[in-house]
Amino acid sequence: MKRVLTTPASAELKVLQNLLQQAGIPCVIRNEELASLLVLLC
Repeated sequence: MKRVLTTPASAELKVLQNLLQQAGIPCVIRNEELASLLVLLC
């Protein structure tokens, strides 16, 4: 597995996840809750 993107923007991640899955590329979003917490703390 390769890391493609690291960002705290969960909406952007969901869009990219859908695009990858539509192309037949499996993907996983990790630590989604942590990213949301970081946005709230900044």
